[in-house]
Amino acid sequence: MDVGAHCTVSSCNVRDFLPIACKCSNLYCRGHISPDLHSCTAIHEYDPSQSSGLPELRRCDFEGCNKSSLFAFTTEPDRETCDKCRKAFCVDHRYPDTHVCVPVEPDNAPSASSSSARALLEKNFGSKLSSSSKAKTPSLSKKKVPTDPLKLAQYQKVQLMKMRHSAVPADPKDKGVSLPPDQRLTMLVIYEQTEKPFWFRKSMSTGKAVDMLSTQFKAPSSNPAQLLSSDPTGETTTPLRNDLPLAEQVQDGGTLLLFLVTTQPE
Repeated sequence: MDVGAHCTVSSCNVRDFLPIACKCSNLYCRGHISPDLHSCTAIHEYDPSQSSGLPELRRCDFEGCNKSSLFAFTTEPDRETCDKCRKAFCVDHRYPDTHVCVPVEPDNAPSASSSSARALLEKNFGSKLSSSSKAKTPSLSKKKVPTDPLKLAQYQKVQLMKMRHSAVPADPKDKGVSLPPDQRLTMLVIYEQTEKPFWFRKSMSTGKAVDMLSTQFKAPSSNPAQLLSSDPTGETTTPLRNDLPLAEQVQDGGTLLLFLVTTQPE
């Protein structure tokens, strides 16, 4: 399986499964992404004496450090380095134990993306949704993804690889089963404020997938559940038909949203 890329630094050449793209159009490992470690040609574009009109580089959030953040010269300059405290650090302070990491508590308040999800549900299932329903809708977080087709394909490939490493079978009967990757469908599933990667047999119907996921998330059985598929950015979702195979309606590595339909009394 051809995954990842070799670091462009000739003395390194390590094969990194999650290479980082620099603004100089080359791929590097985390140890050489900093511009001063790979003779970056793009660094001259940000020389204040030569290019005052360009945006300022994002700096390391570690107190007293003025180095550029790990992703400052990449195609995602605002990307957060630490997933726990959601801050950006340089290559020297990127690990939690090197920057006194204070994890950010999850925000349970309704977000704009949750409101968008609710609006979409009402558009497609308006007659079935109760106006007084207290059921939570999945929280859709909009993601920054590459717009370039080639970079988007690589981004999706890397995301799929990461999901496959942590995905669990949606059907408990498949636990411990060794199924070839080409017979699996790996998806990130979001229910309320929880997201988790699962894999499904490609022959599984969407209706059965709904049942399996409802059980996995311990969703109340008093109301029917429905699945939506989301595009990579999280801005567009599509209701799925329960009578069709799941693999015919979504792409491997995509995102699914599970929600409960609360019917109004007649």
